[in-house]
Amino acid sequence: MHNDQNLNSEISMIKRLFFGMVKNQVATAFCIMFSVIANGIFVGKFLGAKDMAAYGLVSPIYLLMSTISTTFAVGASTYCSMLIGKGNIKKAKEVFTTTAVSLTFLALALTFSVIFFADELCVIFGATGENANLKENLKAYIYGFAPAFFAMGATLILISLLYIEGAKKRILISVVASTVVNIIGDLVNVLLVHGGLFGIAVATASSYYVSFIILALHYRNDTLLSLTRKNFSLKPLYEIITLGFSNAVSRFCVFGRIFAINHLLASSFSQIALVAFSVRANLDNLFVAVVIGIATTILTLGAVYVGEEDKKSLHILYKLNIKYGLVIIVSLSLAVFVLAEPIALIYLSNYPEAVPETVRALRFFVVSLPLYLIGLLYVSLCRIINKKFLSTVICILEDFGFIIFFAYLLGYEIGLDGVWISFLFGEIATVIFIFISICKNCGHFPKTLDDLIMLPKDFDESPKERLRLTIKNMDEVIKASAEVHEFLLAQNVSKHNAYIMALSVEEMAGNIIRWSFESEKKNTISVYLVFKNDEWILRIRDDCKPFNPKKWAELSEAAQEDPTKNIGLRMIMAVAKNIEYLNVLQINNLIIKVPQN
Repeated sequence: MHNDQNLNSEISMIKRLFFGMVKNQVATAFCIMFSVIANGIFVGKFLGAKDMAAYGLVSPIYLLMSTISTTFAVGASTYCSMLIGKGNIKKAKEVFTTTAVSLTFLALALTFSVIFFADELCVIFGATGENANLKENLKAYIYGFAPAFFAMGATLILISLLYIEGAKKRILISVVASTVVNIIGDLVNVLLVHGGLFGIAVATASSYYVSFIILALHYRNDTLLSLTRKNFSLKPLYEIITLGFSNAVSRFCVFGRIFAINHLLASSFSQIALVAFSVRANLDNLFVAVVIGIATTILTLGAVYVGEEDKKSLHILYKLNIKYGLVIIVSLSLAVFVLAEPIALIYLSNYPEAVPETVRALRFFVVSLPLYLIGLLYVSLCRIINKKFLSTVICILEDFGFIIFFAYLLGYEIGLDGVWISFLFGEIATVIFIFISICKNCGHFPKTLDDLIMLPKDFDESPKERLRLTIKNMDEVIKASAEVHEFLLAQNVSKHNAYIMALSVEEMAGNIIRWSFESEKKNTISVYLVFKNDEWILRIRDDCKPFNPKKWAELSEAAQEDPTKNIGLRMIMAVAKNIEYLNVLQINNLIIKVPQN
């Protein structure tokens, strides 16, 4: 019964954290992508079919920069989450600095390269033959958008890292401000300036710089991650790129997929097909953003749990992603399927002949989204459990290989509908490939969660037992302290150390309840005790407002207060090998490492 209560409390904490992250990730992704969608609406409604077709061709330039940015963002945030899970803050700061410096140089180099080779890029992106008249429109957008590469890259990276620090409000403020600036800029462009696609691009660039400035102001204060010149090194760059490589491959595959389908449509079908795909690809930014927002929770939270080797929390997180993620995405797919025609009319009220084909493209695409979520969840999962090669293979097959195979095969066989349905067939093939990979990994038909998650066999193993407790009120504090004491004695820990660790749990949990519990919330304290690398690791986690017991004790000692005050924490600070306090994803984590004896 006691174990069931502990498990239910742990599930409750992770569920609150999961839904909090999903809500903010989806809201942030929606705000970011709403600017892209707003641009598409303004182009289609005010600039006409020619600009809309050119706007569809320019999407690879956006994907190119987002590929680089998200590679660093995913790699850095995943690496930092793992390091934080291990309590290595110094290394995490080094990763942050390496990411910032590397991205700056790459963004500047890409900006100048794109501007210098604009004519060649227009031809490569499809402004040739019958579509040669789109070249000037396409080049105008490139000139307006290229200066935004640094701000775009920095914004995507800072959003990923600020989620780790729990700065969700600042992230939302930045993306809302960015969206408002972008829409105002679009309105000024189409109603007053008449700057065409160049003006649309400048409005987008300005919005990214506004977002970057708001996010960067976070680092005026004392933060978990910060730039550091001391011990700066490019050594973390390999791990950052390796962890983010699957995302880079994914983006590059999307880049290649759009490029290949644009060429297929331009060479084999009418310009209406290009316009329909342009609208669908524009809305794709929103749909995929919601899927990515859900999948990112397993990447960020899961990386912390992998760093801690906390199998039970990984199990809970996986089930939450599958269960509630599918509910959200299926609901979104049904809504878009039903409302496909009015959505298309928002873009194409001045081009009604393209509406029927756009509706078909949208409907065929959204039915593939639930399967896309499953594929993306496994891409994220493979990254954090060190199956990077499999993660990369899934990306290549899901985002390019399967879809392009079916698009060209079915497009030539049954026409335009074959191109639209290729996305569904591609996702079905991806899920089949993932299932085969799971069976191969475990050597049999998957029977357990460990089989489905593909965890290494030695994951979360310890030569000694482990203890997991949850505390929700003062009555449970004394019981938890007694359980810790008895447990450690049974593991042959010295009476002295067992007493100190038990006393620390009693004191710290009591202080958290006194000073941080909120009456209107159902707060939980999670105590996790495990033996690793010849030391006991005590992790105390709670979902309350920030409260640093370590600093509390240090201030009391500096003020020369009553020596019996905070005695448990003072005693453990004297014998502990290492003590770290972290506020990650708005969760307090106190990690204490004590030698066996």
